[in-house]
Amino acid sequence: MQNGYEEIILGMQQNPLQHEWYGMLGRYYMEQGKNNLAYLCYEQAIHFCNEPKEQQVLQEGLELAAGQPDFDVNPVSIVILAQDDVSILREALHSIQEQESGTSYDVVVVYQPSHSQVYDWANDFEGVKVVCCDGRKESFADGINTGIKYAGIYNDVYLMSTDAILLPNTLFWLRMCLYERRTVGAAGGISNAGDKRQRFEPPCQTLEEYLAASEIINIPDEFAHENRLWLDAFSLLIKRSALDRVGLLETDQTCWYSCIDYGMKLAGAGCEAVMCYNSFIWRRSTESIPYDPDDFGRLEDRWGFSVPYYFASRLDIVEKIHHEQQEEIWVLEVGCGCGTTLSAIRCQYPNAHVYGIELMEHVAAYGKFMADILVGDIETMEIPYEKKMFDYIIFADVLEHLRRPEQVLERMKHFLKPDGTILASIPNLMNIEIIINLLKGNFTYRDAGLLDRTHIHLFTLREIQRMLQDTGYVVKTVKKNDHREGFLENSPENRRMIEALLQIEGIADWKEFDAYQYLVEAGVNI
Repeated sequence: MQNGYEEIILGMQQNPLQHEWYGMLGRYYMEQGKNNLAYLCYEQAIHFCNEPKEQQVLQEGLELAAGQPDFDVNPVSIVILAQDDVSILREALHSIQEQESGTSYDVVVVYQPSHSQVYDWANDFEGVKVVCCDGRKESFADGINTGIKYAGIYNDVYLMSTDAILLPNTLFWLRMCLYERRTVGAAGGISNAGDKRQRFEPPCQTLEEYLAASEIINIPDEFAHENRLWLDAFSLLIKRSALDRVGLLETDQTCWYSCIDYGMKLAGAGCEAVMCYNSFIWRRSTESIPYDPDDFGRLEDRWGFSVPYYFASRLDIVEKIHHEQQEEIWVLEVGCGCGTTLSAIRCQYPNAHVYGIELMEHVAAYGKFMADILVGDIETMEIPYEKKMFDYIIFADVLEHLRRPEQVLERMKHFLKPDGTILASIPNLMNIEIIINLLKGNFTYRDAGLLDRTHIHLFTLREIQRMLQDTGYVVKTVKKNDHREGFLENSPENRRMIEALLQIEGIADWKEFDAYQYLVEAGVNI
């Protein structure tokens, strides 16, 4: 790249606390006309610099960036919903003071009425605004909304868990992500706790070890960003323009519901939510955010479809992409939902071109920033792609929903490169739980799972292999894909039934009773 960019990035990766690299990156972004990013880099360089003369030079660069017509970086209000343990809150506040420049942020601590001791202590903490939660139920959303109301009216808002410790560059890389594009409305980080998709657990035991680990995590990384539909609130930065457009969180709901619902509102307002794998924060807790089983139904009633189902990323599918990370690849997913699997592929393969086809228009609308998604019925629509265009065509739990899956496979074969791969996950009709219920006289369809009421076709392993072979494919690999791995060991009834069935002459292999579904790789039979 121009002007030594690669050298700068390498230097920052090796010395992430050295101010010279941030100053150099600021100058690079100024030359590129990216004044918001330049400003943030200069600000971080000043924070790390202890030499007055160099600070003055960096300050001049910062003021030059701030004086450009397109400059619109906001300060940050850090909102913390306090618990009753003031010692934990004290550590969180000290970490903020240590890691952040005094001119770039303010802090709002929200306490619940039952935790009045927080006010008695935190009100004397310099530079911290302490307010009581407005809500009567002391809910997560009420507390966060109170903090947002008391934040600076022109400030971005950073939601930080009270049990968290801010580490070097945690907030910096979130801000760099937030201002990378005008369409980014929220940026979230990773931690050693929380939702599994935002969890990263380095082999650390002490805070000192986590501090050291942050210097190899919170660094420039071209694979750091992934568009998501929702982000956990333990380390979440929301742009002021997005807040003004979307408003506050829904109250009287669980934390899990509030986070997902807010992500949907951001997407509906045309704002990207981006996951930053290079922004790590340490937390004392190791628990995921709580939810109520009824949240699934509430979300479906509110948004018109099963939100958790359509925004789930199939990482098992992503793992089947066998190209090198820097290679240019072309990927199509049929039945892509909101496009989250394609977004995960694009994150790991920055030169990937990702496309999707989705039947439900109101679902596809939320995938605007995930991939190039067409709305249509794959069985009847005109397919506009070039022949032999794709390295991978994905059918993740789709073929069983089609009226004529064989015709679709035959048709899509022409859009696959000669050395391309079909990736499909298909439920297994021979799963032992289905067999046991069938032998008891039950074959009950449900809203989800192996006997999803929307399944039109049912498959065994041999029928999957036969279908692919008959439509001109060669099966490369078949992997048993268990959503409930290890359930046989925990079910004596299942184990005894399989042992009894295996006594029948010519019966299938026991693994065919164990599989929940199959993950299949197939290529064109040339």
